[in-house]
Amino acid sequence: MRERAWSSVGSARAIRGDTRAALPAFEAAAAVEIPPSALRLRMTDNLAAARIQLGDYAGGIAALEANVRDARRMGGGARLASILTNLTSARSAAGDTAGAEAAGEEALQLHEALDDPRLCAFDHANLAGVLSRTPDVAGARMHIDHAQALVPRFDDPRLHAWIELSHLLVLCAEGHGQQARQTLSSFLARGGVARVARGGGELLSALVELARDPSTAPVARDALAAAPDLHGARLLVPALEAALARQA
Repeated sequence: MRERAWSSVGSARAIRGDTRAALPAFEAAAAVEIPPSALRLRMTDNLAAARIQLGDYAGGIAALEANVRDARRMGGGARLASILTNLTSARSAAGDTAGAEAAGEEALQLHEALDDPRLCAFDHANLAGVLSRTPDVAGARMHIDHAQALVPRFDDPRLHAWIELSHLLVLCAEGHGQQARQTLSSFLARGGVARVARGGGELLSALVELARDPSTAPVARDALAAAPDLHGARLLVPALEAALARQA
């Protein structure tokens, strides 16, 4: 099938880190007319990830929103919840806090119904990061407290690191700059740069946010400059370059 072939080509290029070459293959796969299916959702998700990594937030979000519509037609809470979680991260990176909050709340409700503590913690951490950029700092604190309470119920180092960085965003929003700076330094001393790079776009985007806050900017900037494999991380490159330019 043509769509599978193009999707495989795109995935191979993306794994090599060549997202620009992967994008046309993902676009060709998504252009093949097939009914809504798990395969189509996966192809569109690949397309969205490539667009967002290259800075096309609008195009990536449009692809994810198309996936949400298809998932609603297909049914199945787990599939829809996963897409909504990705949409939360994408909208947040694009600065659409209201849209990110709406997607994150729906994803959380679905994951709670599925009794999945790991993904509930992910959604709580996402929402904490989103709300830390709004006046609803109390809401951000509530979500990060819920995320931290769920940590003992699953083993996922990437997610544990994401929750730590989301907590730092909340501390900054609450005005606890000194505590945030000390906590970030401790996180990095425990191998945080490598953990962030492996974690992908959400974690690196959190470091970008911390690079904007005066209390954590020097530490976060050094971490960003040292982080390996930056161009392999989703949601990062445009925001990272902008943050470093502002801090120069």
